[in-house]
Amino acid sequence: MHRAKAARRAIIRMGALGHFIVLVALACMIAAVLIIPGNTVLVGRRSGPKTAVPTVHAQLVALAILLPLAILALWRVMQGALFLWTSRTPSEERVYLAPAEPIYWSGRPGWRSFSRMRLLATAAVGTVPAFYLWWLWHIWSGTGPLGERLFWTIGATIFLGGSAFGAVFAGLPTLRLWLLDMIGTLAVTDRRIAWCAPHSGEVYREIGIADLVHVGFVEGDERRGWITVTEDRDGRVKEIDLLSVPQPMAAVSALERQIERAKWRQGVMDRA
Repeated sequence: MHRAKAARRAIIRMGALGHFIVLVALACMIAAVLIIPGNTVLVGRRSGPKTAVPTVHAQLVALAILLPLAILALWRVMQGALFLWTSRTPSEERVYLAPAEPIYWSGRPGWRSFSRMRLLATAAVGTVPAFYLWWLWHIWSGTGPLGERLFWTIGATIFLGGSAFGAVFAGLPTLRLWLLDMIGTLAVTDRRIAWCAPHSGEVYREIGIADLVHVGFVEGDERRGWITVTEDRDGRVKEIDLLSVPQPMAAVSALERQIERAKWRQGVMDRA
């Protein structure tokens, strides 16, 4: 149920983003139509004969086409934004550590958890938005005619706007988690490995102790190191790396004890 809701929110988010890009392009076209200079404008095919018509008449015809499309795009954007706002996760559904949940180890990974791979991924995702913004700055910092600048703005939005906004919308949730990893707290309890946000204490990520089958120390020293845990959830086994863990040997010892206790409890329940 939760996955279906998340998938629907993702589809509606991308749809709202697409309509927003269309709305920006239509707004630029409407602005270009409204500032047509002179009392007359030439209308006709590019390679054929052209006819001079009053500028007002040409503007009315163009606006009769562009305005309904812009209103429709605006309506779709507002509809998607309203759905995303009303279907957001309420605060009462957020997860926190239980009042009586014992913590056997905790620490802050700090800025070292932002690994080179994360840095490269952030740079790769930010390349398209940065180039799009640079293109817009290059267009509007020039001295060309306003109509020409609006034309190139529409072109930049059509060719790069979708990728730029898409990269930002798709990358922000992951970047938020990476930033929380740097400033948040990692804790080991008798139930789970919990990543807790600063100030609020909300558990934004967790791994159940009952799903862990192994924990190991990879590299580092007594102050900070890299450990890995093996998770077996419904027959799907995967290794999860925990980087920049403070006092890694203490974290490994705490996890090993809790894994053994979880296995013992499971054995008692199976015998019962």
